[in-house]
Amino acid sequence: MKSNTQPYCRWCGKPLRKDTEWHYRGADRANKANRLHSKADCQRQVNQKVISVKYHQDYDDWRGPSHGEPVGERYVYSFSTWDGESYEAADYTGFFCSNLCAFRLGVSAARDHHLAGPDYNERIKAINAKKNDAA
Repeated sequence: MKSNTQPYCRWCGKPLRKDTEWHYRGADRANKANRLHSKADCQRQVNQKVISVKYHQDYDDWRGPSHGEPVGERYVYSFSTWDGESYEAADYTGFFCSNLCAFRLGVSAARDHHLAGPDYNERIKAINAKKNDAA
């Protein structure tokens, strides 16, 4: 879903999540010359806004931070980007942050406001017509 303004869930009011894309830089482990070291470095690589950055650092022991000391600089392992207008909606309509919120609004509308779909209304009309014909 695309929007120029932040959309909110129609049930709970939470802002819908940004629809981001992750870029993995795993190959940089072997090629140290191509490593990115900051969010600004990531931003120079793409035309979209960088939202999140995950870093990695090599250790002198293959078992990681609890067994060895850091070796060298930390570098970017992956980062996410956003186009500035795409948002995730759990129900694919762009109205709700989760399917549970969509369900809750549907139950509330049916229970409190007697809203129903067209097939339900047609069925009730047919049932009532049969009752009137029988009487």
